[in-house]
Amino acid sequence: MIYIVLGCLILLGSAFWKSGSNGLRTFAAFTGGAVIIAGAFFALAMPSLGRGGGAQGRPPAPSALVVIVRGTPGLRFRGHWAVSTLGGTSAEGQIVGKVPARFPVAAQGSLAVEAHKLGRAGKLEVAIVINGRLVAEQSATGPFARVHVGHTTNGVS
Repeated sequence: MIYIVLGCLILLGSAFWKSGSNGLRTFAAFTGGAVIIAGAFFALAMPSLGRGGGAQGRPPAPSALVVIVRGTPGLRFRGHWAVSTLGGTSAEGQIVGKVPARFPVAAQGSLAVEAHKLGRAGKLEVAIVINGRLVAEQSATGPFARVHVGHTTNGVS
């Protein structure tokens, strides 16, 4: 947003610039336009900039990507999730607890989840939900069974 405001100020300044050559005014107008385009690019292509915890001390934005563990109530499980993107960035985290459980994922990209039962009996289900919509799920009932589930959102397999 700051880039767009800065670009508008540069364009406005070039419009009222009375002294100097036309080349300098043209350069200022071109620079203002470029800054506005860059600001629009950052605002649309990189919506996560300026959000989240980090140095700003703000709480992370609510996650649209959630790992849900369900099945036999009280069943203990352990596992992890990993997110990768086309740019090569990744994030990962642990999922540990008892059924039912929810784990918001703050990263965006291709998500892979692995979880295993910490007991013989019961059913373990792992689901991936994006913006409230179920996109993938797997379940297992065997003793100490493992569940693997994934969803690709950006072309990474």
